[in-house]
Amino acid sequence: MPKRPQAKPNPDGPFFANRLKGESPLTGPTARAIYQLANRLHDLALWNRISGDDPLWLARPDAEPPAAVSIMGSGGEIYGFKFYENAYSQDFLSHLQTGDIPDLSRFMAERQLLSVEYEFRSDLRAEDKSFLEAMSHPKTRMGDNPVFRSAHPGKMDWFITEEEGLRLHAYLAALKWFAESHTNAQIDALTRRAEWPSSASKTAPTKWTSAPRHHPTSNPNPPPPRHRYPLSSRHYSSD
Repeated sequence: MPKRPQAKPNPDGPFFANRLKGESPLTGPTARAIYQLANRLHDLALWNRISGDDPLWLARPDAEPPAAVSIMGSGGEIYGFKFYENAYSQDFLSHLQTGDIPDLSRFMAERQLLSVEYEFRSDLRAEDKSFLEAMSHPKTRMGDNPVFRSAHPGKMDWFITEEEGLRLHAYLAALKWFAESHTNAQIDALTRRAEWPSSASKTAPTKWTSAPRHHPTSNPNPPPPRHRYPLSSRHYSSD
């Protein structure tokens, strides 16, 4: 008996609702916005320009400390971006950068981060396949399938909520603007000057600001932020 064709997932969402009981699931507009940004960032291949040992800092006007983003892929194994949002997660990342052996159990208990990883289709969960089908993502065997996750203190990586999707949108939009507006020479200069902020000050000497917090329905590709970017002793502006 021939198999009955399955209906295509609704591109208007919501997404991951069956995995997010009691929470706000990812809506269609937000899903499309982060999907488009993730695809563009895959094409820009920042991992060919920045090592995962050279974190970027994304200042958020609504939160402290700034989020640290680790760009994965320079080693040729895992490709994607991890956004370390709380102070302990960033301390963990700083230990990795300096070659120290961090306390993994404490990291799992206290971490807070968002991530995008590009995986092979054979490694996707059913919910991720449904999401990508709703986005009309090509069904290839390439490792270019974006998977969005969040991690909370004491919990494993999980599907993102609407609020997390909006934060992730701001981070990805900032990375897209950065990748498209900086030359390789400028990026090299930035990463050479970058230092980790002290745990007391919680401010990074090298950082730039995420894009304005527009809802993706109004502008899935917001303009670059109009703020100054402290880079060493010199100041540049996107004005």
